[in-house]
Amino acid sequence: MNSVPVSSSFQIVCPIAELPIGKSKRIILNDIPVALFHIEQGYFAIEDTCSHQGASLAFGSIDGFCVACPRHGAMFDIRTGDVLSLPALRGVKNYVVNIEDGNIVISTSPTSDKQPDLLRY
Repeated sequence: MNSVPVSSSFQIVCPIAELPIGKSKRIILNDIPVALFHIEQGYFAIEDTCSHQGASLAFGSIDGFCVACPRHGAMFDIRTGDVLSLPALRGVKNYVVNIEDGNIVISTSPTSDKQPDLLRY
């Protein structure tokens, strides 16, 4: 799904009814694939490309606040994009998500330009 501009910093991505708790959705935001998740704690968005071998995280299995890459099982924190397990060594960027007028809106830029930290042993 392509997003619709709301303001210079946020875009509507879908109505809240399209994403029930425990589900995820792959969207394209400024030509970048983003994985949008709805978990008990709320709505969260991270880069959709696993840092290990590029699989879509939106198609991974969700367990609490974690998503497992469908290709090799690397775990990422849905809330922050931090990598939680091998084989991935680097986290992915995250995006601010808000609800406006019954729609899910996402920031058009990640929360930080820095690369997330490597997995710590």
